[in-house]
Amino acid sequence: MRHKMRQIVRRGYEQGDYSAAFQRYGPPSAMERHYLDRLLVLCPPTPKVLDLGCGTGLPIDKHLADHGADLTGIDLSPKHIALAKSNLPSASYREGDLLHATLPEGRFDGVVSFYAIFHIPRSEHGDLFLRINRLLKPNGLFLATLGTSDSAYGEEASWAGAPMAWSSYDAETYRRLLAAASFDVIESGFEGQPGDVEHHFWVLARKSSLARKRDVNGR
Repeated sequence: MRHKMRQIVRRGYEQGDYSAAFQRYGPPSAMERHYLDRLLVLCPPTPKVLDLGCGTGLPIDKHLADHGADLTGIDLSPKHIALAKSNLPSASYREGDLLHATLPEGRFDGVVSFYAIFHIPRSEHGDLFLRINRLLKPNGLFLATLGTSDSAYGEEASWAGAPMAWSSYDAETYRRLLAAASFDVIESGFEGQPGDVEHHFWVLARKSSLARKRDVNGR
């Protein structure tokens, strides 16, 4: 199922037009801007930020870069990576998988992931949070949009013009997974309402002091 899901998601973003379907050309939404600006305030000046599932770089990465962030982006879609490089030449973008891309540990002040984590099997989400923790510097921040439904797997035949697949937990399960991965939640909230096309769980979390102690002690 893991391989099949990645194939569907990659093909869906390659064949569909996500940016046009969701008007991802203008500035971030009010909720996106709130959480992005909160992240920037808590980060050091000129933070190194990793965007997992960066898409075309618009509008999230542009907003971060316009406010001084040094951006690295990873995305499964070659089409999106090509567009991101064109939209934001100052950033570093490359094709890769959220969980398995080769990345330096302890390098980033912040990791963000918008509308992407629910496109990999939910059985991998806990491992992904652990990996993100390792990628972050001490006091590093993680900002993500996560699913809200307890759904092991779902497909849609035509989403933004192509098939797409999802997998997610409910918000309370995500809180437990983040705590298990040594994250302290700073702020969280919901985008939309149950039943809406876009209903997401937003979370801004910090790498916990326990994680920092384990990093120092090597265990």
